[in-house]
Amino acid sequence: MTQTATRIPGYITEPQPIEALTRTAADVIAANRDLPAPLYLSVSEGVQQISLQFADDLSSFEALARWADRFGGTVTSEPGTDTQNRPGVFCTAEFSRDGVRVQAYAFVRTATAA
Repeated sequence: MTQTATRIPGYITEPQPIEALTRTAADVIAANRDLPAPLYLSVSEGVQQISLQFADDLSSFEALARWADRFGGTVTSEPGTDTQNRPGVFCTAEFSRDGVRVQAYAFVRTATAA
């Protein structure tokens, strides 16, 4: 059996190694110090994603909106409960940076009815 070389079109993004994803994540944070900083950062080579987690308080609504505005993303939200069954709103802002998907998110806890 012979193998035929397949030419991948230039508009197809090839997966990046973890080192490159980590550099991109560091660059995103360092170059945007005027934006609210996330509390937690993770990088996944498997899904080619950078995740930025923000606080569980109301300030995260504005933080996510500012990040989305800067990078042309959108903010979406969905009501839900956390692992301890407390009510809240799960908000995400997704955008792309250097061909990598970035997801900024927060679970903002809400007050329960008395």
